[in-house]
Amino acid sequence: MKIYVDNNILSSIIGNEFTDKDGEAMQKLALSDHEFVTSQITQLEMEKATLPKIKGAALFIYKIFGGEKFLNKETYFATGFGDAPLGSVPWGGGEVENTSLSLLRQAFEPDDARHIFQALSSHSDYFLTLDEKSILRRYRANYKNMKAFCNNGKLKIVNPEELVNELGI
Repeated sequence: MKIYVDNNILSSIIGNEFTDKDGEAMQKLALSDHEFVTSQITQLEMEKATLPKIKGAALFIYKIFGGEKFLNKETYFATGFGDAPLGSVPWGGGEVENTSLSLLRQAFEPDDARHIFQALSSHSDYFLTLDEKSILRRYRANYKNMKAFCNNGKLKIVNPEELVNELGI
């Protein structure tokens, strides 16, 4: 299984801001054979840290991940008729935001939508997050539509404890 790790998982680890159950679940996941990925969006968010030691630790974790190799384009160049929704690019083509990302922005905060888009486009099976307020709650509240949208249920958005239960580890 491929598991996309949201920035707030890494930030929570650095700040020691997670429950004992989440810590136990993360330990089980660390001992598993699953592939963990992230994206350059994580780096951009980590660079916003104001405390040098937090920023340094966060960027070190990102470097270990090698996140930039997993970045997928959020836009594409539409060349003309049939490449983009009518009226979204000038005559002759232009840069257009990926349709999936546009739809995700309607359900989630812009940065969260970008992370979920990266998980979808990197063919991750799970999106791992501790962000209950702006990701997990919204995903669960609109589960049927989210499940259909997220590659017909292929990508599931979960917290560490849910993921351990899902994987049976």
